Amino acid sequence: MGGVAASRLGLWMFDLVVVQEMQDSVPESDRGVVGSVQNSLQSCMDLLGYVMGMIVSDPKDFGVLILASFLSVSCAALLYSLHTYRI
Repeated sequence: MGGVAASRLGLWMFDLVVVQEMQDSVPESDRGVVGSVQNSLQSCMDLLGYVMGMIVSDPKDFGVLILASFLSVSCAALLYSLHTYRI
């Protein structure tokens, strides 16, 4: 339970950083478009997670979902790090 609470705290802090980055680096005229695309991609990825949970519904195959989640988060971190390095 403590791990879940800690991960939620980390998620909220990361969300604050994303909002700050968007306000600092995206021109004011484009913020609505960028924010809308970000929200739609986030919703699509949430939906993909739920669909994967329905497809891989056998509890003994739960490791597949864990691996897919870990790889997705690692890929996102790598892409964000590359983007930050280029800037």
